[in-house]
Amino acid sequence: MTDTYYAIVCPPVVPGADGRTVATVCLSGEFDVGARDDLHAAVHGVVSGGLAAFVVVDLSAVTFIDAVSVGELFGGYVAAGRRSIGFRVTGAQGVVRRVLDVLDPAGLLQPS
Repeated sequence: MTDTYYAIVCPPVVPGADGRTVATVCLSGEFDVGARDDLHAAVHGVVSGGLAAFVVVDLSAVTFIDAVSVGELFGGYVAAGRRSIGFRVTGAQGVVRRVLDVLDPAGLLQPS
């Protein structure tokens, strides 16, 4: 999914180093309320697809994220937990990292 200010790419599911299948959702650009539906569809689609034992959302190319988008990531985390699928967010940097630090102080989305 691509818009004028954000893109979502879901490469094929691949085996991870530990043998578990890993699905990656690569985000780039700016994620605000206008990206909510596409972000929801991508994250929940990967979680409910039944192909992955672990989901990674890569934010390394994201330059802005708002609370609505972080809420969608939490929704994916909860949906994955209900299916016993691992879920984490990686690559957050700059302002995106600061937003996650404020909205996810327990670090549920981010690896420790």
